[in-house]
Amino acid sequence: MPNSTLTNDSPATFFALTFFLSVPFYVLNTLAFLNVVGGPEMGALYIALFTATPIVSAAILTFRSRGSRGLKELIGRIFDFKRTERKRWHVASLFLAPLIFLLSLGVMVLWVCRFLLP
Repeated sequence: MPNSTLTNDSPATFFALTFFLSVPFYVLNTLAFLNVVGGPEMGALYIALFTATPIVSAAILTFRSRGSRGLKELIGRIFDFKRTERKRWHVASLFLAPLIFLLSLGVMVLWVCRFLLP
């Protein structure tokens, strides 16, 4: 029977830590839309800050298991473009987020126009 305890290298540990680190941002986002903390326009800021939680989770788990040397290696791998065999993935990663933003903006504009036209 396999050992069911979670280790620092377990994906479940990573996802659990990422979830728990992101909960405050979801709460702040909800409170912003209820006008308790700032206004609804602040919700986008809290969700933008939420995007850093996977990086923070990886840094915490790497530091706990391999120390500062492992953390330096992790950060070094972020900027190691020589390891990528197919360079087109760099282009895809640069343009994917703006493309999704523009597509969602287009859908929102079309959706609003549909309801505003008589």
